[in-house]
Amino acid sequence: MPTEARSLFKQCLEAFVENVSDDALLKSTNLDLLMHTRSDNVKVRQFALACVETLWRSHGGKLIGTLLTYMQIGKLKRITILIAGFAAETATFIAECGEDENDLVVKESFRLKEAVESVTGKIDGL
Repeated sequence: MPTEARSLFKQCLEAFVENVSDDALLKSTNLDLLMHTRSDNVKVRQFALACVETLWRSHGGKLIGTLLTYMQIGKLKRITILIAGFAAETATFIAECGEDENDLVVKESFRLKEAVESVTGKIDGL
């Protein structure tokens, strides 16, 4: 795929995610892209990682999920829960790609890791 086509595809993905408010659709999009990192084709793996990285850099706040805070008035107990975060599933694919036989795929996996961590903080175990 020519460089211009890759760039346009990434822009389309960014616009799509920007306009999606359904967490199930966001999760499906993230996971569908990540599944391409298991392709036999090195270029497909690289491009899939680059696409997911683009989404995390541009819309990481949406992919990290929604924080739900529950506050009890009595003893002032506060519980914060992360809903629909996609960092854990993404981290699994980052770890797999970090062990890829192709150095360019490994490099892309580290870029994705940096993008995710810029939103979530340190990803444990990676």
